[in-house]
Amino acid sequence: MVEISDKYDTSTQGNFFSSYKKNLGNKLFIYSCSRIISDLLDYDLICPDNSLIRRENQETNQYEVLNFPFGSILGRKKVTSPIMVINDNDIATLGSIENLINKFQNHGFFVQTYFSKYDYIKPYKSMVREYFKSLTLPKRENNDLVIMLRNSNVVNNFMLPDSYYLDIIKKESFNNLYISLDHKYRHTSLLDKLKPYNPIFIEGDILHVFSQITSFKKIIASQGTFSFWACFLSNSDKIYWPMTNEGPNSNNQVWGSLVNLKVDDDDRYKFINVKNIYDNE
Repeated sequence: MVEISDKYDTSTQGNFFSSYKKNLGNKLFIYSCSRIISDLLDYDLICPDNSLIRRENQETNQYEVLNFPFGSILGRKKVTSPIMVINDNDIATLGSIENLINKFQNHGFFVQTYFSKYDYIKPYKSMVREYFKSLTLPKRENNDLVIMLRNSNVVNNFMLPDSYYLDIIKKESFNNLYISLDHKYRHTSLLDKLKPYNPIFIEGDILHVFSQITSFKKIIASQGTFSFWACFLSNSDKIYWPMTNEGPNSNNQVWGSLVNLKVDDDDRYKFINVKNIYDNE
């Protein structure tokens, strides 16, 4: 079997997988890597019940909480011993999921890590897109553009400077400008500058917003795993992706060993170097 841990995580003061503190983007990484291992070995995949995701309603300032839309897959092989407890470093050290499986043949796996690296899912990207196809919508007919503003439940939100968005918008052609965000109060400067474009805000729960983003022909991404997945699974023609000096999109000493969100094998991506990232909270 492949079991996703729900052991209490002292770093986030919540259960490892079911807590909304591991929101949609993180859960998709954890689930996809666990599902890949499960599928390759034809093992049961066991996920915690009632795993939560959430988004803040901009009108009520209350969080709308949903269940993570993917769960256990049973009726396969039940390998309960020996069990290999795996984390991100195990795959990083061995180089790939395939090498992990080969090293620990006839083992079950107990997963307790984030797996926030595109490298791990890249060889299986067609499989992964199939896993999550229910989250996506067909491409829009209109030449609309959506910008994603950093959505974060943590203190360090690593916001992108206004110039990142404004410089791209000035150069792009589009019919309508849409905005996806949580916490409007964090983006008042940029939102004021965007008023001449009469932007349309994407409202709804987290899965509705995510699916809407996947339908746009052009996406200007923000930092983070939510943005990664919305772009990666989208049907868009063009994706502007920020490469930063700080935060999860960077490759600095702190983040480089933990996260890699750069999709380097897809011509839709246009990488924009952004050096003046700041944490304004």
